[in-house]
Amino acid sequence: MSQLAAPSQILIVDDDAALARALARAIQADDRAIELAHDVAGGCQVVRERRLDLVVCDYELPDGDGRAVLRCSLELQSSTPRILLTGRSEWNVAKLAVNDGEIFRVLEKPCDTATFRGAVEAALQRKQRSDGQQELRRIADGYGRDLAHANERLTAECAAQTIELHRQRQELVEALLHAAELRHPGARRRAHEVEAATARIGAAMGLEPAQTVELQAASLLHEVGLVALDDRQLREADGGLDDHSLQVAEASATIVEHVAGLQAAARLIRLLAPARAGVPVALGARILALVLRHRELSLRLARDRVRGALEREVSVDAALVAAILDEPS
Repeated sequence: MSQLAAPSQILIVDDDAALARALARAIQADDRAIELAHDVAGGCQVVRERRLDLVVCDYELPDGDGRAVLRCSLELQSSTPRILLTGRSEWNVAKLAVNDGEIFRVLEKPCDTATFRGAVEAALQRKQRSDGQQELRRIADGYGRDLAHANERLTAECAAQTIELHRQRQELVEALLHAAELRHPGARRRAHEVEAATARIGAAMGLEPAQTVELQAASLLHEVGLVALDDRQLREADGGLDDHSLQVAEASATIVEHVAGLQAAARLIRLLAPARAGVPVALGARILALVLRHRELSLRLARDRVRGALEREVSVDAALVAAILDEPS
């Protein structure tokens, strides 16, 4: 069952009690509650004590100017319309009050019933619209606050999930590195050395943050495929593991691509063979291939011969060569 709207609260202030009652009767309705006052003090008291939808006030009252009641209403209940009743002698003064924004309408006394009713109806409709707009603003503000709070919570939850996913990803990477280390001691150390080198070159080449993350994971996991080699294959490769076995890379990519969040890293690892062959591929794959090739050459050649060896390889990007050979002292 819907709740009935509260009756409109109307104050009529006139020192003529009989006239005040007549005005009240002229606009009386079931959805209106009318309060009467007969001087400035009484009118202001009602304004202070009650929420009003309309104030009707005579200009000349026993204890002062009726506009004092209207100013009191303006200060305390600014959205409440105000109607001033005035005799001809005060007409010009009353018009100034209208211009000052204190009054909704001025009615000259004596005022016929139809004119008075029309003014009251117009004033109450204006108040209803004003209240409706205020309620809409209140609701909109409430929705806005709720939306802001929900957005804050969602942002915090997303941040927490991102942190948790990063932690889980790091744990998975470490678990895979641990498995590789158990299969071939030194795999973890090599992985971290390669990751440090690719990070330095990636920064020098202006790699995007997302690409940097992919390259970091690929650099750490490019040898986890060691766990797929049998003992004979390990013995055969033992002397040349730093000559990055494409068999190991393929096995690594196959393992890594099944781990949530590491598919991009798996793609980079799988691109190592095309990168070594000089096929245009993603920058991250070219950086990783170059770092591995540099490590391979550094194990076999003197340092002053590594540059020449790299520069003679057509598959190597000159800018990447310059970046990797610009090693910090």
